[in-house]
Amino acid sequence: MFFFSARYHHAFHGARTVPHKAILVPTAERDPAVAVSIFAPLFRGVRGIMYNSFEERAMINALADNHAVPGVVVGIGSDVPAHTDPHRARRKFKLDGRYVIYVGRIDENKGCKELFAFFERYAAGMRRDLSLVLVGHSILPIPDNPARAAPRLPRRPRQVRPGRRRGSADHAFVLREPVDGGRSRPGRWAGPCSPTASATCSAGSA
Repeated sequence: MFFFSARYHHAFHGARTVPHKAILVPTAERDPAVAVSIFAPLFRGVRGIMYNSFEERAMINALADNHAVPGVVVGIGSDVPAHTDPHRARRKFKLDGRYVIYVGRIDENKGCKELFAFFERYAAGMRRDLSLVLVGHSILPIPDNPARAAPRLPRRPRQVRPGRRRGSADHAFVLREPVDGGRSRPGRWAGPCSPTASATCSAGSA
């Protein structure tokens, strides 16, 4: 039985109910929650673990001392469409000029608070024609700074379907990924936009 995301109710309790059958896909990220004491027994008690990255495996091994549990780094993948239309995304979402795009949950745990501060400083001192476009569900207040050097810092997040999300990324100056390595990165390697991450992101070298 496969259980995805260790912090979710169904995965946490399901894997503990049938540990002899449980293959856990933790999707863990480097934040305070992963070190909560309830997770170490879970990581040690399942039949096997499928990790998304070598960094995730090293982090969980260090936290839970679960080296004896069979595990494999399987990574993740993306279905890459044969054709995209970045101009359609520009028209639909009124994306004029150059922009940096963030794809992912808009959350402090994903580094978004830091992203806002870094972008504002960069836009004010380096590029006054650069906008920040956010794609994802927001659970973090988004600053609204109409008087600053970057007047559209940041654009309000817009829920878009995956195909249109790709189109909007293809015309971006840079794609900024979440701190956990970004589930969007595999797809970005197939496109023209360069992905980037914070220097403090342990998965940034993956």
